[in-house]
Amino acid sequence: MKKVLSLILIMLSLFLFGCSKKEITKEEFKKIMEKEEFSVVEVTDQFKEYEYIKRAYVAVSPDATFQVEFYVFENNENADSFYKLNQETFEAQGSGGNISTSVNSKTYSKYSITTDEKYNYIARINNTVLYSTVDKKYKDKVNKLVKKLGY
Repeated sequence: MKKVLSLILIMLSLFLFGCSKKEITKEEFKKIMEKEEFSVVEVTDQFKEYEYIKRAYVAVSPDATFQVEFYVFENNENADSFYKLNQETFEAQGSGGNISTSVNSKTYSKYSITTDEKYNYIARINNTVLYSTVDKKYKDKVNKLVKKLGY
């Protein structure tokens, strides 16, 4: 009986704590994207009027057909506001044939929507945000990168 109870507790712990998402650092983002042969550029200066954006990076695909953006915010609240604003923008762009997914918790939020022409993806883990708006044909490539980045 003790073995069964122990096994249940271990499985419950893995479920509750092993499934949580952890944000990556700007260095990890750069390393992972460069390994995928993306060019990574810091664009923080473009956002200097927004004091709550501490770092911003753009990773451009090897063939320059799409990009993935990574933001580090001053705090979770600023990241959450940025996430919600972009989610609303994505929703407003759609039409009747959209396919969307959404996940929300205190520390993690993810939203994606596929329209007739575009694939929009945004995810937040704590004070970081991963963002991409691409032609629909790059959806699978973006999703593979998202998995590698842990978002």
